Amino acid sequence: MRREWALDLDMMSIRVMTRDAGQWQLFATQSLQGDDFMSDFATLLTEYNVGPDVLVFLPRSQVLYRSVAITSLDHASAEIEAVLEMDTPYSVDDLEFDWELEASTSARVAAVAQETLEEASTFVERFGLNVVGFSALSGSEDFPRRPDFGGGRAVSLTDLAADDFESDLD
Repeated sequence: MRREWALDLDMMSIRVMTRDAGQWQLFATQSLQGDDFMSDFATLLTEYNVGPDVLVFLPRSQVLYRSVAITSLDHASAEIEAVLEMDTPYSVDDLEFDWELEASTSARVAAVAQETLEEASTFVERFGLNVVGFSALSGSEDFPRRPDFGGGRAVSLTDLAADDFESDLD
């Protein structure tokens, strides 16, 4: 059986996670402090045979979570895009976002800059790993499930299993 891997990135450490019984579990942690963290992390990945495919969980600080008022389901995408254009320094073309209806008149939105995804991909790929998707370990107060920010450069979303983006943190 092939093990599923994820890297949970933040500003202080990288948490290596594996899926066990449908739940993401902490497997190992690598501090980003110190002069040798890159070689230490490479050693950790090799020692535990991590990869080659990994899901990347982005730092909470890099994800915008918010509720957006919508007038109808038919207009929801356009209304969400208009709010993101106003509330971020980015064009909507420079964002990846996911949304879920909260009620008939509002949607919960999670958005991240494509620049952040590119930086995360570049970092992860330095270690010979393939990014298969981007998400975040959001709490239910942030988003009702793990947001789907798309696949990495090597894999399209249609290549991912449907359950890769179901909530498994409850």
